[in-house]
Amino acid sequence: MTDSTEKRSRSNSSSSSHSEESDHSQLLKKSKDLYLDSVDRSCLDFDFEKICSVTLSDQNVYSCLVCGQYYQGISFIPTLFISFSFLSNTAPPPLILPYFLQVYILPENYEVFDESFNDIKAVIDPRYTEQDVLSLDKTYSISYDLNRSKYRPGFVGLNNIKANDYINVIIQALAHIPIIRNMLLLYPNSTTPAPISSSEPNNNNINTNHKTISHPPSKKIHPQNSELLSRFSLLVRKMWHKNSFKSHVSPHELIQEITNRSNKAFRLDAQGDAFEFLTWFLNSIHFDLIKSANYNSAPKNKKSKLKSKSKHSIIHSAFQGSVKVISQDINFVKVRSYQEDPLEIDEENEITTKISPFLTLGLDLPPPPLFRKEDDTVIPQTSLMTLLKKYNGSHVTELKDQAKIYEILELPKYLIIHIKRFVKNNFTLEKNPTIVNSSIKNVAFGDLIKNTSSSALASDKSRLFDLIVNITYEGNSSVIQDSESQSSSNFYNGSGNSSSKKKSVVGSTGSGLVMKSSAKIPSALPTTSSSLPGEKNSDLSANNFSFSKPTPEFANNDSKASATVLPLSGRYVCHVNDKSTDQWYSINDLIVEPINPQMIFLPESYIQIWERKD
Repeated sequence: MTDSTEKRSRSNSSSSSHSEESDHSQLLKKSKDLYLDSVDRSCLDFDFEKICSVTLSDQNVYSCLVCGQYYQGISFIPTLFISFSFLSNTAPPPLILPYFLQVYILPENYEVFDESFNDIKAVIDPRYTEQDVLSLDKTYSISYDLNRSKYRPGFVGLNNIKANDYINVIIQALAHIPIIRNMLLLYPNSTTPAPISSSEPNNNNINTNHKTISHPPSKKIHPQNSELLSRFSLLVRKMWHKNSFKSHVSPHELIQEITNRSNKAFRLDAQGDAFEFLTWFLNSIHFDLIKSANYNSAPKNKKSKLKSKSKHSIIHSAFQGSVKVISQDINFVKVRSYQEDPLEIDEENEITTKISPFLTLGLDLPPPPLFRKEDDTVIPQTSLMTLLKKYNGSHVTELKDQAKIYEILELPKYLIIHIKRFVKNNFTLEKNPTIVNSSIKNVAFGDLIKNTSSSALASDKSRLFDLIVNITYEGNSSVIQDSESQSSSNFYNGSGNSSSKKKSVVGSTGSGLVMKSSAKIPSALPTTSSSLPGEKNSDLSANNFSFSKPTPEFANNDSKASATVLPLSGRYVCHVNDKSTDQWYSINDLIVEPINPQMIFLPESYIQIWERKD
């Protein structure tokens, strides 16, 4: 009797266990069927700021994978503040937490793990290995979006929300400088691995009682201190992603951080100067990289002191050179026999010599002809090497009450050239239409360095540079500036009082363009001028470098500095080179077109980036 009873009980227990397993498998299959068919990838757009569409909050925001809207939850539990019609009129929607890449199902509120979501997670936060990054300039690949539109990864358009084309071209330029691009693509890899898929064996086990999945909370994918670097890195990683849902990217999140960081000096609703934004952006990235490096190397023990603080970043490794500036008062120069004779420094009088670092070189265009015939359609032209004579160590430049000689001592790996096109007089803002001609490859910038023998220069390829980025500005040649145009400026009063009638001249020194405005322009970090007109450089020699969060610095109301503001009608276009095929592309916001190399210098170049051959 006892044996038969035991056998009966064992059979009952085994049958019950089999039934539980079958119920569990059916529940798991049913739960998968609930959400897999309802995901609509064509509605998903993770480029814009993550704000709840109901509460307008940016805390604990989830994205619905059915409609693409953002909704707010409570911590890790997606209990949404929305109407019941959202749940009753549709199938149970899956939601993803963008910052943690976790997927939940409503209304059951349990987390799911399925490989079918890997492509969505990769679009939210693309990750790259070192091998992937090294192969970008060696292999040519074509991808297709959800609409079967063909695009080249890395050469995708950026959305112009209103007037942020001056920011788009700088993003495109920096995203195609190999040393900067590689740093941004690998930026998140140093802290956390890519949380795309889970490798746990029991990651699909559902607790039927609480309808949750036991899983340790994921780390945040961007734990770095710098929000500006994190958003910039994310944007560049999306630009180079091979499996994007659409063939363009929106820089909205990055521009929001730029607007906040610059105290609304650079905005998406007003045209701005691309060069002034470039100098601010490079200084901001440099500051954040130094702060992050010193923070990570700081000792954990508060009593111990950090002996040396890093003042060098990848920005200076890529773009920083050095120049010797010889200055003399204009009253002490040699007397000229004729007014047309060039200036000469008088070595018998007092001379000031200074060696300064630089991030960009400014080139002065010759003034256009004052009187032209009515039927004259010839556009003035000049060569790039003619403009570079300013830095040959013998050419004397007159700047206000100083006569200066510039001599290049060291050239960076990537040379940024700023062609000064805009001139402001009392009534109009004029653009110099002079075309700058040059060859695209093997330009001998190294010949500007005097302390190198001619035989060494002839055999050294490092003196040669190739063009990799060319930014042009297309707009009217002159625009009348009056008091009404202040509201359209990208610089405005920090207090938001647009009705103030008090005006002052503010901005960067010697940029070749002046506009009266009640603006206050913040800077990313303390900067010093290297005596180069229109250039900004970080002060590397300062010993009192602070690692606290940068506070905006404003120009005084009586400041005589100038703010660079471009004409309201115009647009920027960026030309970039694909090293894998040596093909050039013209990127005008969302429009990406191949362009012949002979056509690059026909427009009016404004910023150029050259790469040294090593």
